[in-house]
Amino acid sequence: MQVATPFLIAEGPHDKNRHTEMPVAWTKRWGEGRVYYNALGHVPENINSGTARKMDRRGFLWAARG
Repeated sequence: MQVATPFLIAEGPHDKNRHTEMPVAWTKRWGEGRVYYNALGHVPENINSGTARKMDRRGFLWAARG
């Protein structure tokens, strides 16, 4: 699983890179375990929303099964 956020072009030294998508949430296997990462929710209001809470719950459950 990977959720990406589009980053728009901004003037500056990296504008030649053009449009890019950066993963903000992902899962992967690590040895015999599992890793869930989520960069969303820098403030409590974001984390407590229905979608973000559901996403974290599913990610934590998936990682715990490893």
